[in-house]
Amino acid sequence: MNIESKISVLLLMGLAGCLIKGPAIVNDHLPPVNPHQQVLDVANFSDADWEYFGFYDGGGSFEHQYGGKGAGYYEYRFRGLEQDPKEFVVRARLSAESNTKGLPEEKSDVTLSVNGFEIGTQVVVPDDSHGQVYEWRLKDRQVIRSLQLKPGEQNTLRFSVKSQAKHQNGIVLYGAPLGKGDGAVPITIEMPKEKLR
Repeated sequence: MNIESKISVLLLMGLAGCLIKGPAIVNDHLPPVNPHQQVLDVANFSDADWEYFGFYDGGGSFEHQYGGKGAGYYEYRFRGLEQDPKEFVVRARLSAESNTKGLPEEKSDVTLSVNGFEIGTQVVVPDDSHGQVYEWRLKDRQVIRSLQLKPGEQNTLRFSVKSQAKHQNGIVLYGAPLGKGDGAVPITIEMPKEKLR
């Protein structure tokens, strides 16, 4: 068993009160689908804090699966592509963490924030090893300006389950699909000059 496998096993056992620091870099190594889109690798979070934390590297149908239980957050860094975009869209494949695989009550209330500004909260389905693609979309120019996007600089994107949320069953973030799949990228951010639809 190599050192990476040992680390994976230890994390899967669950670590109480974990504060995890990922690589402090901007996620710019994955190819964008269009010039106004940025693709983030789920493995390259810059910060995370969970009651329990684990990851599955190369298991199942996805390249990476990162799971935090209870309340907590994952935070990523990205570059603003447009100073004043017409829309701001985030998509990610998510599920709630679960030990029993899919009981209805094991969902999570996931809040998305950009540079500390809360965009909104969605109820995320229980873990089924595949998750669903969730989308947060902003079209109001004043609200988009409230994000205080910094072109060419580091901005923060945070997925969180708050301690006061009704449903607190963590988050699983899914990486790129392995083999055949629907082709959905793990985390994408779109900042187009014109409205997408």
